[in-house]
Parts: sequence; structure tokens; C-alpha cells
Amino acid sequence: MTNEDFELIDIKNAANKMRLSFWTLYTLVRRKKIPYTRLGGRIYFRPKILREWLEKNTNKPEDDTLNVHRKRSRTTNKKKLCNIRSPAQN
Repeated sequence: MTNEDFELIDIKNAANKMRLSFWTLYTLVRRKKIPYTRLGGRIYFRPKILREWLEKNTNKPEDDTLNVHRKRSRTTNKKKLCNIRSPAQN
């Protein structure tokens, strides 16, 4: 085991390194979406595990998404209006 396996950083330093706000990272912790460790009621992260988590949760583009000039299909959210009568018809 190396020193990096035991290194811990607090939530403020982790947020700075990840370029997130403190509250965004805290919300991920609260929702148990990110690996963390609690010691004495404080939240800590292991940098190695954070890097692995970021790699695992990074969206990678598919081959066909690299073509930026491809025409996008447009979809509309048309509401179906069924059985609507004007006040004069009532």
C-alpha cells in the first residue's frame, strides 16, 4: 500500500479540485452518489477513489456524435386537444 491509499482530503478541498461548489459536492454526498468517508462526523474523500469515480461517471461521445454538422431532427411537444368546446358551444 502506498501513501496515496491513505491520503484523505476534506470536502472543501475536494470541491476545489473537482471545480464544484461545496454545496454541489455535499448534495452528491447526501444522496450517496459519490464515494466518501466519514471520520468524527466530517466528510473526507480519497483522491484515488475520486479519480476512479470521475472516470467511471464521465460521458464519452459516441462515434456518430462527433459529426457536428449533422442535421438534428426536431420534435415538437404538441398537445392533443380533444373535445374542447368554445363557450358559445356549451
